[in-house]
Amino acid sequence: MNNDKYKDAVVPRTRLMDRTSRARPRLAWRSTLVSIAVSLAVATTPCVPGFVGAAHAQRMIMVGAGNRTASIVVAVGKSDDVRTDQPFVDIMVGNPDIADVNALTDHTLSILGKKIGTTRVSIYGADKRLIGVFDVEVSYDTSALAAELARRFPHNRIHVSTVNGRILLTGTATDGVALDEAVQVAKQFGPEIINSVQVMQPQQVMLEVRFVEASREADRELGTQ
Repeated sequence: MNNDKYKDAVVPRTRLMDRTSRARPRLAWRSTLVSIAVSLAVATTPCVPGFVGAAHAQRMIMVGAGNRTASIVVAVGKSDDVRTDQPFVDIMVGNPDIADVNALTDHTLSILGKKIGTTRVSIYGADKRLIGVFDVEVSYDTSALAAELARRFPHNRIHVSTVNGRILLTGTATDGVALDEAVQVAKQFGPEIINSVQVMQPQQVMLEVRFVEASREADRELGTQ
């Protein structure tokens, strides 16, 4: 009788342990499936079409024989990626001191602006045939200057561009004082400034004039004519 009681007390505990031990492999299997699914999602996310293109926008240039010479403007000290419409195998830079041009793919170039100036880049095909040429102009960072002028002079419409390695200011200014201050700010980004900004208010000049009256008799007494 005492042995039967001990058996009845032990059996439920043994069955409970069996259920727990059977459930653990199922939970482990489910967690493994979740981990694999997350890993696959992370691995395949960068391969979605258009994902890389949205992060690194590239400019397209036409370098065919029937196209005119294109021009690429790059800020000094910065790089820019350019995509060509035709494949190439070789690159030749006219002045490597101005810009450094390297091939990323057979359709993509990386251009680094090293010095203010302009140079010509020629690209060739597999048979050493000239595919096309384009110019690279390395200039000052006009975007940073335009943002600074817009912040300091919000009521003025001053536009910034480059011409032959010099900063060109165009647009309109409220008065001459604001224009002079804008030119001084632009000189911090480049030494040579072309000022083509029009002043909306006319310039006024204040003159101080004194009139002195003298008689002819006094002049004769002094011996002057």
